[in-house]
Amino acid sequence: MEVRDRLVRRGALGIPLLVLVGFGLYVLSGGEVRADWRPLPWWSYTLNFAWMLFVGGGQEEPGWRGFALPRMQSRYTALGAALVIGALWAGWHLPVFFAPAWGQAPPFVWFFATLVAVSVITTWLFVHTRGSVISVIVMHASLNSMTNPPPVPVGLADFGGAFMATLAAVSWLTAMVLVLLFGPTLQVRARRPVRVGA
Repeated sequence: MEVRDRLVRRGALGIPLLVLVGFGLYVLSGGEVRADWRPLPWWSYTLNFAWMLFVGGGQEEPGWRGFALPRMQSRYTALGAALVIGALWAGWHLPVFFAPAWGQAPPFVWFFATLVAVSVITTWLFVHTRGSVISVIVMHASLNSMTNPPPVPVGLADFGGAFMATLAAVSWLTAMVLVLLFGPTLQVRARRPVRVGA
């Protein structure tokens, strides 16, 4: 239980760190930042996280990782299932790119690349918490609360394609490190649907 709790905390903290590293690399590489842009206070992230945890994208996880991933692992490795789900997950969001009010400004190609990589990271967390849906809900909510404006705008989604390209690169680098370090656990196929835990 202690190991699971540590991984959940790292999932909650690791994704904001990943986004901030991507943002830092974007700025260091000469990425444009609007003169009027200011980071919001820490508590705005907390409010946004609560929104995403109970109402926003975190609630997709009982479907993606709670239902689909365990069943797909009886046909594919965890890594293979993560790649397939990542592509489906990105495709699920495609309609919002045609609705400007939702704030999905970046080119879809970078959004797609980022989500497939994040799917590998999320699957790693799911596997290493013995199928904890709560842990991946927390991770998903932490990602959304760093990159999506409503209800409290954090602002990182406003930087567009160049930032998203950097975030995609950082996400893939992180996913590849996890695959290199934990490859055996991500290459296993389950003989039956994986049991899902809390």
